[in-house]
Amino acid sequence: MDKLLECKVVKIENGESSCINELVVCEYPLTICLNGKKIATLLCSPEKLKELTLGFLSTEGIIESLEDIKYFKLDDVKALVEVETFDKNVFRKSFYSKKVELDNLKDNNLKDFKNFLQCIDCTPVVSKITLKANKVFEFMKKNLDFSEIFKKTGGLHCVALSDTEDIIIISEDVARHNALDKVVGEGLLKKIFLRIKF
Repeated sequence: MDKLLECKVVKIENGESSCINELVVCEYPLTICLNGKKIATLLCSPEKLKELTLGFLSTEGIIESLEDIKYFKLDDVKALVEVETFDKNVFRKSFYSKKVELDNLKDNNLKDFKNFLQCIDCTPVVSKITLKANKVFEFMKKNLDFSEIFKKTGGLHCVALSDTEDIIIISEDVARHNALDKVVGEGLLKKIFLRIKF
């Protein structure tokens, strides 16, 4: 799957237009089916699709660990992931399920947003881990320098996971939330304890 596409575009600079070839990032529609039911189609960059799926299921509260998954099949030609969990009711218990229910409301947007905020059940992060200021700048520079595609297009986001010494995982995607989910999913696959990471 290509991550870049060359397109003819009209570029306007200083009031002058010119026709040029420009590189743009590709989007890939990945559909996730959970226990036989389509729950999402993610527009993403076409790489680390297993990590993206696992991270999505984790951050949406559908799974807590890889042990929750009974069956996993990724078909990148069909752009489809089939996931079966041991607990068939896991979707109804998840935060994502509450969001889907709220998305189906027909009332005004303000009510939807208010109800959406009320359904968020987040525990504040409590940690004694500290990161030296020079490490913050070091990690940020590594994160910004990571993506060659970003340097060519400006069309990607990067997310990095680190401990106090160095970056452990970096992922890129057209969407910030997908880049984050890819990092979380890779962390699950590598059995990295995320609670003591940045």
